[in-house]
Order: sequence, then structure tokens, then C-alpha cells
Amino acid sequence: MDKPIPKEIYDRIEWTKDPHKSQGLPKPQIQHSARECDDCGKLVENRRTTIVKNTSPWPHCKESCVNCQLIRHPETGEFTLTRHTNYGRLLQQLYKDDK
Repeated sequence: MDKPIPKEIYDRIEWTKDPHKSQGLPKPQIQHSARECDDCGKLVENRRTTIVKNTSPWPHCKESCVNCQLIRHPETGEFTLTRHTNYGRLLQQLYKDDK
């Protein structure tokens, strides 16, 4: 903790206090700058992805973007699938091709 916080991060810190608690220290919140999503091209402030481990019909992981709700395609690695795409059927075809 001997190193100072970089100026570009320090300028974006906002100290907030919980309005429901009368005591306690304020918490730092970093304001993220808006930038384009790597996959959908929309402006987002804080891009996050979730990875879910599924066991049915066989063990596999499903990664999706929280902001644009797109799912990573298992072959291409790009977020091009939507939740309306039959993701299970696609995985089944890929799994059968591997055997």
C-alpha cells in the first residue's frame, strides 16, 4: 500500500455513504467511463460476463455478456448467440461431431 493511486483512477473515485447507516466509513465507488462493447458495439459503462457451469446433458460452460445478453459461440468464440437461439441443440450437434 506504499504506492499512490494513479491519477486517472483517483479522479474517478466517488465516496458514498450508506443512507441507512448512521455510522461507518464511506465506501469508494469508481465511476467507469462509457466505451463500446467488444461484441455488440453498444456503449456500456461496466462490461461484465458470467460463466455458468452446466452438467446437463453433459458437462460444459456457458459464457454470456450481462450488458448485451449475448452468449459466446463455442466454435467461433464470439458473442453472437442470443437467448432465443437453441443453444442446447447447437451444443448437441457440436458434441456429436466430436465423437
